[in-house]
Amino acid sequence: MSKQIRYNLEFDETEHPGYIELYIWRNYKHCQKLGGKLLERWQHMKQAIQILFPEEFVMQKDAYSYTSRGYVWNKWMERRCQSFMNGDREFQTWWGASATGKSTDAGILALCAWLASPHNTTVIVCSTTSKMLEKRIWREVVRFYKMRENELPGVLRRSTTSILFDPDNPLAGIHGVAVQMGTQADALGNLIGMHNDYVYLIVDEMQATREAAVTAWDNLSSGLLEGGFLGMGNPMSKMDPLGAKSIPIGGWEKLSSELEEWKTPKGHCLYFDGLKSPGVDDQEKYPFLLTQKQINEMKVDPGEDSPRFWTMRRGFLPPDGIIWAILSERAISEYHVKDTVVWAQEPNIVVGIDPAYSAGGDKCILYPAKVGIANDGEYKIEFQAPVRINLVAKEDELMLDTLCTDIKNHLYALDVPASHIGMDCTGNQWMLADALEKSLGETGIMRVKFSGSASNDPISMQDKRPGKDLYSNYVTELWGRFGLYASNDMIRNLDDEACKQFCTRLLDFSSNDSRKVTIESKVILRERLGFSPDEADAAVVALEVVRKELNILPMQNKGGLGFQSQDNFEELADLEEDMMREDGFVHEYEMEEDIDYNV
Repeated sequence: MSKQIRYNLEFDETEHPGYIELYIWRNYKHCQKLGGKLLERWQHMKQAIQILFPEEFVMQKDAYSYTSRGYVWNKWMERRCQSFMNGDREFQTWWGASATGKSTDAGILALCAWLASPHNTTVIVCSTTSKMLEKRIWREVVRFYKMRENELPGVLRRSTTSILFDPDNPLAGIHGVAVQMGTQADALGNLIGMHNDYVYLIVDEMQATREAAVTAWDNLSSGLLEGGFLGMGNPMSKMDPLGAKSIPIGGWEKLSSELEEWKTPKGHCLYFDGLKSPGVDDQEKYPFLLTQKQINEMKVDPGEDSPRFWTMRRGFLPPDGIIWAILSERAISEYHVKDTVVWAQEPNIVVGIDPAYSAGGDKCILYPAKVGIANDGEYKIEFQAPVRINLVAKEDELMLDTLCTDIKNHLYALDVPASHIGMDCTGNQWMLADALEKSLGETGIMRVKFSGSASNDPISMQDKRPGKDLYSNYVTELWGRFGLYASNDMIRNLDDEACKQFCTRLLDFSSNDSRKVTIESKVILRERLGFSPDEADAAVVALEVVRKELNILPMQNKGGLGFQSQDNFEELADLEEDMMREDGFVHEYEMEEDIDYNV
């Protein structure tokens, strides 16, 4: 058989040049030993992409051919490919503005990494929900796969969101996984166990993804010949999974928006500032990337100093003072929110319960707290580990009864009386409180309704103004009061998930009455970040028990955390879809209409 010579190596004459590049990329050290005169390793991946998916790609459908947009190489992909495909950076994150091509670039890299050795490679691409998975990274994987579907290995399975090398072997392939739904244990269980010679885990929208998607890498990465973790998104907080895994060596004080890359404890973070978008340099060539026009529009509304501009256009953490939330990372440290307590006397136990099930939540939270006098002579509220109950129906048993039994068992273990229990009874959740009292054989559970107007109760021990003078509604009052307890150095041992929720649910001072503050709705929060603040809701319910049953209020009026500001800002509303809609792209793969997108 005739041979062709490439890079001083022999290949079959019929071998496609693109697959030769992938072979060299996968077997780079072996090819070096054979005397290959090679490019840098990542450049072979670049060559493969440009050969297999050229900018102008001729597609065949039935008897017709038409031109589709393939992959348009750009300076950002140059950095991304070099960093992730050189084999020496196992763990990395990408920060970037919207419409910076993160999902597209990660999608084609995921596909090509699998194609390089499809029989022994596992690639897992994750997003928050099935809907976001289908709209973003999985859509890109499938789009490129279908360009050459007739000649590529594997079978596309829409029902399982996978491309399998062998339909009878689910291991070797590319898998799309939604990791925001269900419990963290469920999310982890969907990922671990997928051991192979080569494994890659790519997490899109990492700032809103469960920690399980990140911790799974510790299991997946054991015993590999090679692999890599990539997490990407729009940074929102130093405490969310994307922020926590992107901390610079030396601490956050080392970070600047002028940097394009920095080392992290586990690897590297690459930053893509929207102001430097290839679409700014050449809008005609890159209409699907962020343009100067889009940047200028947001400079005007909501403005360069808005959290939305920093997140969506800069792709960087908003500077201190821009984000208005109940807590901040600075406040958590300054007010010792994560410290533990040495008690001067035996504390009381209270429990806040957020059933969540009636409002589209996916878990029920029991959040216990110890309350009493610490050894400094002051009142403290020390939260204990939250209990997360997965809502799973049992055969021949109503969901309400199942949940009631699970909650009761946990309350018995805590040895807490009904009078020290609070429950969110918004909507029809009061039924659970009634059932729980019946099951416990005692009454007195405090029913807290998040809906309605702010109360006439005093704001704090010293500020005797009614809550309605400061807060526009009752849910804002509940959350705002938590901020007052925290700023008065009374909150302790708050878990990471609750801290994140208090740091990312935004406050709005732009109402008609600028003296009052409104917290963003759960609907907007879920659309913006992909999660519901269930732990934080349970915590504020526990504080209502502390306030009303134990009669402990914030001891001083320090003004809360940001409540006295009269500054206006445009709240972060819907996290806009990635604007890269690939205008003019032909999408052969359409989402199935019957996919359940409820979260």
